[in-house]
Order: sequence, then structure tokens, then C-alpha cells
Amino acid sequence: MPELAPEKVERNEAFAALDKILASEEFTSSPQLSAFLTFSVQQTLNGQGPALKAYTIATEVLSRPANFDPQNDPIVRVEATRLRRAIDRYYANDGAKDGLRITMPRGGYSVSFIESSNDPSPASTPRAYQPTREKRPFNVKAPIIIVVLLIASTAAATIGWKNWSTIFPESSSTGSLNTNNGGTVTRPPSNTTKPNNAPKPANWKPRIAAFSITSDSYANNLMHEIGDVLSRFDGIMVFDETAMTDQAADDLYQLDGRLKPGVTDRVDIRLFHTASHRTVVVRTATLPKDEISLQELAKKLAIFIGGRDGIVLSDALPAQMDGISQPINPRTCLSVSNAAIKIKEPELMATARSCLDGLLKHATNSGMLYAISADLRRHEKQADLATAEKEAQLALALDPQNVRAMHVLSELIDAKNPGLALRLGDLAVELNPYDPVIAHSQADRLRAAGLIGRADRLENELIGVE
Repeated sequence: MPELAPEKVERNEAFAALDKILASEEFTSSPQLSAFLTFSVQQTLNGQGPALKAYTIATEVLSRPANFDPQNDPIVRVEATRLRRAIDRYYANDGAKDGLRITMPRGGYSVSFIESSNDPSPASTPRAYQPTREKRPFNVKAPIIIVVLLIASTAAATIGWKNWSTIFPESSSTGSLNTNNGGTVTRPPSNTTKPNNAPKPANWKPRIAAFSITSDSYANNLMHEIGDVLSRFDGIMVFDETAMTDQAADDLYQLDGRLKPGVTDRVDIRLFHTASHRTVVVRTATLPKDEISLQELAKKLAIFIGGRDGIVLSDALPAQMDGISQPINPRTCLSVSNAAIKIKEPELMATARSCLDGLLKHATNSGMLYAISADLRRHEKQADLATAEKEAQLALALDPQNVRAMHVLSELIDAKNPGLALRLGDLAVELNPYDPVIAHSQADRLRAAGLIGRADRLENELIGVE
């Protein structure tokens, strides 16, 4: 199939081909990918394809601020990888007979136009291109903002607008989140004085881990894919090696991929704990020759390293879970909390509650902490579901793309607001399709709503992840 230069492509045909893609289920359920592809097609047809950079995509399509730094935030690479996969799936199914195909080659963000002889006639009427009324990219924040507003309106209807500050008390001087059953969620005011034994900056946010990823040219694509999957998990940051500033940080790891000496298709993947110079894990993998198999390998390795049950979370756990010494450092607290949510052992859950409450005194702006706290609270022996729901709401107010908060809130409101719960679950899976707990939960919700086909497809995609 010959590739056409952008200037040789009829605009009407190009936009007709784009319309077919955007009308598919793959894209109607993902406004962010639709916006990305639309913008790239427009820019390429306007002769600006080679000039498309991560910064432009981030600020023009993904609503990132003007100070966006592509080295510190991999969102554009992540979304580009998702977009390429979505395009591949479209042409393998609904678009198999399309006459003009749109692809996005690796290494850039412009598109290519491929002429195919499979489609004898257009499947849809081409639309006229109107330079003065160019289609505006969809703002991906919109669906998330809508969900947050729905959450807000639901809460407001329950307790009244006069008590709104008790749900999101950023301006409250009391620092407490009142609940219907008399409990409180501690949230000190932003000017709280930090104690001498906890010298944390006012805007300090804990994280599970940060990864500096390096590779040789042979393993570059694999490591790039691993980084894309890792960045989907809450509390994990992925950096270009040159962007790291604190090489002694306790939660910093270096993930390195190199060709195994003496062979042509084997890669050694090593995970180092940077501060202690400790080798955490070594794996040797056969490098697949096709991109789909490479993506599947990367997905498995990334989940093994940074997933809900990944090696990084267990690496931070103490050797003995009984009688954990106090105070618990932030990294260990996050690992203990995740372990407590998983196994639900009472003493471990009490330890997790204590250390989470301590962290929240010094990290009042951490959506991740409030999401984990809400998740833990709903599993505690004396489960305080009202407080858990408000913590999940606060987590989303602080971080509208927090996947765990979406999952927890969808579970908590499922009985009383199944429509909103379903929407939240869809968003959670969209942002992180690699967490089996979230995916299975949403599949159950889809089945309960009679959406059996979607539920089956979602669980089929988990094959190879678990």
C-alpha cells in the first residue's frame, strides 16, 4: 500500500477517513484519543506535521499548562502509544476495507496517509473542509470535570450547599472534614506548621516510586513501552535519566535494559535501588520481532515491577510485618497500606491507618493519599463508608485523574447512583487498563447494567496481564 505525501491527499478524503475512525467504538469511548488524532491530522494536512512536538500536543490537546516539561511528564508518549494501538485495532476490524488509511509512525506525532485498494466506495459522505471553521480538538478534561461536577452535585443534594466546605474544605480554617456519622477526616489548613521531626515542605507529595529508565539502542523500544505502562499507575513517576535531580531519594529506582552479551535477541533487564546501589531484580527476556508481542512483553514486565502487586511495593515492606517500628517512613507506609487493603489483616490495617493519618498531616494536597485512605477505610472492621466516600471525592478534587479514587468512589456509590458509578469505572479503566482489580470491578458493573459484550471484551483484555 503506497504512502501518500500530505500535499497529495485530498482534504475531503482525509477528513472522511478521519470521520470513519472517530465513529468507531474504539474512539467514541475515548475523547482524548479522538482529540489527539484530529489535531495531528489537521496539522499534518496544514504542512506542520514534522514540527509537531510533545509540548504542542500537551498544551494544545491534553490541556497541560504552559510550563509543561516533556522530560518530567510522559503523558504525550503514553497517549501516542495508546493512539497507535487504537488505530491498529481499528484497521484490523472495522476499518479493514477502508480505502485511505491514517497511521502515526513511531518517532513523531504527525500522521501518514496510506492508499489501499480494499474499499471500492466511500463508506460515508466526505465533509467539506472549511479552513475558517476548523474542528476544535476535544478537551479531555471535559468528561473528568463533568464527573467531578456530578459528584459535587450529588453530595450537595445530600447535605445542602451550606455544608459544601465540609466536603472540600480548602478554605476551611478547622482542617476537618465533617461526616454524617460524626467522624472526621483530618485535613489541616495549608499553613499548618510542620513539626521539627518531620521536615517536609508545604507542597510535599509522597509517591510510591520514581523510575529513571535507560537502555541501549537494541532495547530502546521495549524500555519505552515499559515506561508508558508504568506511568499509568497512581503514585509512580517515570523520568528521563537526565531529568533526575535527587539521586539519593529513597523511592528512586533505575530500570536498565541492555542486549545480553553474545546473543542477538536477548535483553537483560535490571532494576536498581539508586540510593543503596542495590540490585532488586534481574530478568532476561527474548526480544519479540513484532510490535504487538513487544507491547505484551512490556506490559507484563511493567506490571511485575510497578503494578498493584509489583516488586516495588513489596520491596518497601519491612522484613517483619509484626511489630513494625514507628515512625514508618512514607514509602513503607504506602506499601503497608496496599498490603493491608489486599489481605485485610486487622493489625496491619490498624498500622496502615495510623501511618496514613500521620502522612496526611504533612501532605494535605495528595490525592493519592486520600484515595488510599478511602480504599483502606471501606475495608476496615468498623467501615466508615460515609467518610470513605468523602475522602474519595476529595482525592478527585485534588487530582481529577486519580484512578484509585475513581475506582473506590464507583464502588461506594454503585447502589445509589449506578449511572455515575459506571461512568467513573469507565474513566478509571480508560486511564489505567492494566490494573486487574479495577478492570474486574468494572466488568461486574457492566454485566449488572446488561452490557455483557463490553464486560467480556474488558475481561478478555486482561488475559496476559494477570
